[in-house]
Amino acid sequence: MKTKNLKYKIRIKAAPMDVYNALMDNESHEKITGMKADNSDKAGGHFVQCNGHHHGYNLLLQPGKRIIQSWNANDFPNGHHSVTDWKFEKAGDETIVSLYHYAVPKSEVDHIESGWEKTYLFPLKAYLEPVAKPATKSAKKVSVPKKAAAKKSTPVKKVAAKKAPAKKAITKKVAVKKAVAKKK
Repeated sequence: MKTKNLKYKIRIKAAPMDVYNALMDNESHEKITGMKADNSDKAGGHFVQCNGHHHGYNLLLQPGKRIIQSWNANDFPNGHHSVTDWKFEKAGDETIVSLYHYAVPKSEVDHIESGWEKTYLFPLKAYLEPVAKPATKSAKKVSVPKKAAAKKSTPVKKVAAKKAPAKKAITKKVAVKKAVAKKK
């Protein structure tokens, strides 16, 4: 079976431990994804997430630093297990979240990519970051050049995975920017 590795990076204005807890705590996980989760907080423990769509085992849990899981989706062929590796790195008042998903069956890549972005990464960022308060009359309006604003509006950076056609990569970037613009 042919597989592909997926890589994502996103910056979230929250402490690494808060990001870790949001993913591992059942109640927070359910608020982020909108679906039932049953997560073990022990290495070797079992998890079932997204109403049972995917499940697996915790291979390594380092609170506030890293989560590595053996990961299986119901759609994967022949009970295939992939590996997810979440890393949390403090960067000022933010956490750089790196997500690596190894050995995703090629037949499931589009579905899994969409799921990580729409079900986990965008909602995780929205869940953890405080909503900006509306400006008051005494607030000073600051103009941001359009080019800089476009760069900051993309919350998920997809790190170069295996080769993809240039047109497809551009289409995905535009789709992500449009999705972010709609959320605002």
